[in-house]
Amino acid sequence: MAYLTTLEARLDAVYSALETLGPDSLAEDFVNFASFFSEDCIAYLRGMRDHKTPAFGRQGLIHDLQNLLQSQHLKKRRVISQVANEQGGQIFSEMENLYIVHSEILDPFHKTAVVSFNREGLIHSFKLYCCRSHFVWLTQQVTGEGSYKDLTV
Repeated sequence: MAYLTTLEARLDAVYSALETLGPDSLAEDFVNFASFFSEDCIAYLRGMRDHKTPAFGRQGLIHDLQNLLQSQHLKKRRVISQVANEQGGQIFSEMENLYIVHSEILDPFHKTAVVSFNREGLIHSFKLYCCRSHFVWLTQQVTGEGSYKDLTV
């Protein structure tokens, strides 16, 4: 039970650190964030829809996160429910988060994270499940570019 509490606290710390990051964050801030992850981690920061292009390793994680933060950042994480798998070192976290997307507020945004930890308590696998349509729509409203610009209703 203490192990699971430690993993939940670690996941909370990951999200607390993520809330502080932005496009102007220092390189050391990204390195500190990546230290929550194993050297051989795999992370799907945009969601599992991008299953063919995950971030591999800490450097890949930093690179993808820096790119992602150019258009959006997590302002506030709200956990709706959370379950831990004692045998597998996994946490399943259902969230309603507040995001800033191109200076516009997106609230609430529903996501589910499935996070697997290694024996050292570092994140080995970070998977987000969500529908990114709201991000795409807001991006298109602000920039004029997006997947829906050629659609007519």
